[in-house]
Amino acid sequence: MTGRSSANTSAGNSARAPATPRVRRVLHLSATNFFGGPEKQIIGHALAVNRERFAVSVAAFAEDQQETELVRRAIVAGLEGWTVPVRNAYDPRAPRRIARLLAREDIALLVTHNYRSNLLGRIAARAHGIPHLTVSRGWTKENLKVRLYHWLDKRTLHKSDCIVCVSQNKKNELSAAGIPSSRLIVIPNAVDINDDSPPTIDWRKKYGWEKSTRLVVCAGRLSFEKGPDLFLAAARDICTNDPQTRFIIFGDGPLAGELSRQIMQNGLGDMVKLGGHVPELSRELPGFDLLVNPSRMEGLPNIILEAMVARLPVVATAVGGVGELIKDRQTGRLVPPDAHALAAAVIMALAAPETAKLWATRAWELARDTYSFAAQARRYEELYDRLLTRKTEAGEG
Repeated sequence: MTGRSSANTSAGNSARAPATPRVRRVLHLSATNFFGGPEKQIIGHALAVNRERFAVSVAAFAEDQQETELVRRAIVAGLEGWTVPVRNAYDPRAPRRIARLLAREDIALLVTHNYRSNLLGRIAARAHGIPHLTVSRGWTKENLKVRLYHWLDKRTLHKSDCIVCVSQNKKNELSAAGIPSSRLIVIPNAVDINDDSPPTIDWRKKYGWEKSTRLVVCAGRLSFEKGPDLFLAAARDICTNDPQTRFIIFGDGPLAGELSRQIMQNGLGDMVKLGGHVPELSRELPGFDLLVNPSRMEGLPNIILEAMVARLPVVATAVGGVGELIKDRQTGRLVPPDAHALAAAVIMALAAPETAKLWATRAWELARDTYSFAAQARRYEELYDRLLTRKTEAGEG
């Protein structure tokens, strides 16, 4: 296979400091050309881990042999990163190429992050004789092909040596699906609690709105499970009684065209904007008045964690692990995945800004105390130790 750390494989090998016996090499493998929440988690973890004990690197599949955004950002952050070239999603050479990378880089533990890397990485890890750890965030129902892949992933997850669940809700779901609890461990998503970068864009000015305009946003993939259509329906209800509030939907995805059509059809073009995908949206959050997370399905949303750090009040639907972050009327508002319920909660939050500010302060304290990358890294390090010790003892036996 071919791989890269900067410009080529040899550059990656020369850039790595000489390994000592106590530094164990861990590879995180993903199959994505997109850089979103899961990819932020991979890099954030790799930078937070104790590098005197673990060297965490990153790899991703690429059908055009070009560097993926995940690998590019890993390298920019000072991490090792490799591209695993494949012809297509079904390339039978992929497991062999992963196994070669594992052997060449002396990888002691493989961590995979989505259904494709789970299935192919598990084969490679077994061939190389190392433990395989899977991170389970959630499954979608975007189309028949994706549903089939996720069904297969759910049916084979139990073959991993361990499965990290990003929320207690996800652990409960997998346990109910028949996966032994002994294989499941909860390690929540994390957030950079020191991120205090100022906004780079004046969104009110960008769209020609008054400085005093109250700005409500949602962000995520524009797909059914993320509920942007619920947000738009709620915005329509709110605009009927509150013409001073404006809305932005951030993200890209299969529903973008339909959302644009509905905005125009309902005469909301001046009040609701599609903001597209903004790579560093977290730094823009302090410039808004309220975040809405309207999902129908969730793991543990990165955007809510980022809003907590930004002290931005949150209204969210009670799905997946969201309730582990948002306690209703304590750290935000929690409502059913229903447009009218969302609209009522948004109206309440905007009408009582001091109360909403109090929720945001409590949410920030929760993020600071529980969801830092440093805290997450400690839990992963304990898990790495356990899996690698188990492997060593099995080898000695």
